[in-house]
Amino acid sequence: CYEVKLKKPLGIAFEEGSDGGVVVQYLVEGGNAEQSGVISAGDALLATTACMGRDGTFERKVIPSRFLDFDTIMGAIGSNEPKFSKTRTNDVILQFARPGAPMENEGDPYDGGSRGVKDYLKSLEFPKDSPWLKR
Repeated sequence: CYEVKLKKPLGIAFEEGSDGGVVVQYLVEGGNAEQSGVISAGDALLATTACMGRDGTFERKVIPSRFLDFDTIMGAIGSNEPKFSKTRTNDVILQFARPGAPMENEGDPYDGGSRGVKDYLKSLEFPKDSPWLKR
Protein backbone atom coordinates (compact mmCIF):
# COMPACT_ATOMS: atom_id res chain seq x y z
CA CYS A 1 0.00 0.00 0.00
CA TYR A 2 1.16 3.52 -0.67
CA GLU A 3 -0.02 7.11 -0.32
CA VAL A 4 0.33 10.03 -2.72
CA LYS A 5 -0.75 13.67 -2.48
CA LEU A 6 -1.74 15.16 -5.85
CA LYS A 7 -2.88 18.57 -6.98
CA LYS A 8 -6.14 18.70 -8.91
CA PRO A 9 -6.82 17.96 -11.69
CA LEU A 10 -5.44 14.52 -10.86
CA GLY A 11 -5.02 13.20 -14.37
CA ILE A 12 -6.39 9.76 -13.46
CA ALA A 13 -9.13 7.85 -15.25
CA PHE A 14 -10.82 5.50 -12.79
CA GLU A 15 -13.11 2.58 -13.58
CA GLU A 16 -15.30 0.46 -11.34
CA GLY A 17 -13.48 -2.53 -9.90
CA SER A 18 -14.83 -6.02 -10.51
CA ASP A 19 -15.27 -6.49 -6.74
CA GLY A 20 -16.30 -2.91 -5.88
CA GLY A 21 -14.46 0.34 -5.46
CA VAL A 22 -12.40 1.82 -8.25
CA VAL A 23 -9.12 1.04 -9.96
CA VAL A 24 -6.88 3.19 -12.12
CA GLN A 25 -7.80 2.64 -15.77
CA TYR A 26 -5.08 4.92 -17.15
CA LEU A 27 -3.12 8.09 -16.41
CA VAL A 28 -3.49 11.21 -18.51
CA GLU A 29 -0.25 11.92 -20.34
CA GLY A 30 1.55 14.81 -18.66
CA GLY A 31 -1.02 14.95 -15.85
CA ASN A 32 -0.28 15.28 -12.15
CA ALA A 33 -0.62 11.54 -11.50
CA GLU A 34 1.79 10.60 -14.28
CA GLN A 35 4.25 13.26 -13.14
CA SER A 36 4.22 11.78 -9.62
CA GLY A 37 5.79 8.62 -11.04
CA VAL A 38 4.08 6.51 -8.39
CA ILE A 39 0.63 5.50 -9.65
CA SER A 40 0.11 2.75 -12.23
CA ALA A 41 -2.84 1.43 -14.21
CA GLY A 42 -4.56 -1.34 -12.27
CA ASP A 43 -3.83 0.11 -8.80
CA ALA A 44 -6.88 -0.12 -6.50
CA LEU A 45 -7.93 2.98 -4.57
CA LEU A 46 -8.13 2.13 -0.86
CA ALA A 47 -8.84 5.55 0.62
CA THR A 48 -9.13 9.22 -0.29
CA THR A 49 -9.53 12.48 1.53
CA ALA A 50 -13.05 13.89 1.56
CA CYS A 51 -14.56 17.05 3.02
CA MET A 52 -17.81 17.34 4.91
CA GLY A 53 -19.56 20.32 6.49
CA ARG A 54 -21.35 19.97 9.80
CA ASP A 55 -22.66 22.54 12.26
CA GLY A 56 -21.00 25.39 10.37
CA THR A 57 -17.57 23.78 10.34
CA PHE A 58 -15.79 21.61 7.82
CA GLU A 59 -13.65 18.54 8.24
CA ARG A 60 -11.27 16.87 5.81
CA LYS A 61 -10.59 13.22 6.56
CA VAL A 62 -9.14 10.16 4.91
CA ILE A 63 -12.09 7.86 4.27
CA PRO A 64 -11.93 4.18 3.38
CA SER A 65 -13.18 3.85 -0.18
CA ARG A 66 -12.15 0.37 -1.31
CA PHE A 67 -15.73 -0.92 -1.46
CA LEU A 68 -17.73 2.29 -2.01
CA ASP A 69 -19.59 2.82 -5.28
CA PHE A 70 -18.04 4.80 -8.15
CA ASP A 71 -20.21 7.93 -7.76
CA THR A 72 -19.57 8.18 -4.00
CA ILE A 73 -15.82 7.92 -4.52
CA MET A 74 -15.82 10.53 -7.29
CA GLY A 75 -17.90 12.83 -5.06
CA ALA A 76 -15.43 12.37 -2.20
CA ILE A 77 -12.47 13.23 -4.42
CA GLY A 78 -14.35 16.22 -5.86
CA SER A 79 -15.16 17.54 -2.37
CA ASN A 80 -11.50 18.42 -1.79
CA GLU A 81 -11.45 22.15 -2.40
CA PRO A 82 -8.89 24.74 -1.30
CA LYS A 83 -11.36 26.31 1.15
CA PHE A 84 -11.40 23.02 3.11
CA SER A 85 -7.60 22.67 3.25
CA LYS A 86 -5.63 24.17 6.14
CA THR A 87 -2.96 25.17 3.62
CA ARG A 88 -5.54 26.33 1.03
CA THR A 89 -4.11 23.98 -1.58
CA ASN A 90 -6.15 22.25 -4.25
CA ASP A 91 -4.96 18.72 -3.53
CA VAL A 92 -6.20 15.24 -2.69
CA ILE A 93 -4.52 12.50 -0.66
CA LEU A 94 -5.01 9.06 -2.19
CA GLN A 95 -4.02 5.65 -0.85
CA PHE A 96 -3.61 2.75 -3.27
CA ALA A 97 -2.72 -0.94 -3.39
CA ARG A 98 -0.94 -2.55 -6.30
CA PRO A 99 -2.63 -5.41 -8.15
CA GLY A 100 -1.83 -8.63 -6.32
CA ALA A 101 -1.16 -6.93 -2.97
CA PRO A 102 -1.73 -9.51 -0.22
CA MET A 103 -5.15 -9.24 1.40
CA GLU A 104 -3.99 -10.93 4.61
CA ASN A 105 -1.03 -10.10 6.85
CA GLU A 106 2.11 -12.06 6.14
CA GLY A 107 3.50 -12.69 9.60
CA ASP A 108 3.32 -10.14 12.38
CA PRO A 109 3.58 -6.60 10.93
CA TYR A 110 5.20 -5.48 14.20
CA ASP A 111 7.86 -8.18 14.03
CA GLY A 112 9.20 -8.04 10.49
CA GLY A 113 6.02 -9.22 8.72
CA SER A 114 3.97 -7.21 6.26
CA ARG A 115 0.50 -5.77 6.66
CA GLY A 116 -2.27 -6.97 4.37
CA VAL A 117 -4.92 -4.85 2.71
CA LYS A 118 -7.76 -6.11 4.98
CA ASP A 119 -5.87 -5.13 8.14
CA TYR A 120 -5.01 -1.75 6.66
CA LEU A 121 -8.64 -1.03 5.70
CA LYS A 122 -9.80 -2.05 9.18
CA SER A 123 -7.49 0.59 10.64
CA LEU A 124 -9.34 3.26 8.63
CA GLU A 125 -12.83 2.36 9.86
CA PHE A 126 -14.81 5.10 11.58
CA PRO A 127 -16.16 4.64 15.10
CA LYS A 128 -19.85 3.64 15.12
CA ASP A 129 -20.88 7.10 16.42
CA SER A 130 -18.93 9.02 13.77
CA PRO A 131 -20.89 11.77 11.96
CA TRP A 132 -19.17 10.57 8.78
CA LEU A 133 -21.33 7.45 8.91
CA LYS A 134 -24.55 9.48 9.16
CA ARG A 135 -24.27 11.16 5.77
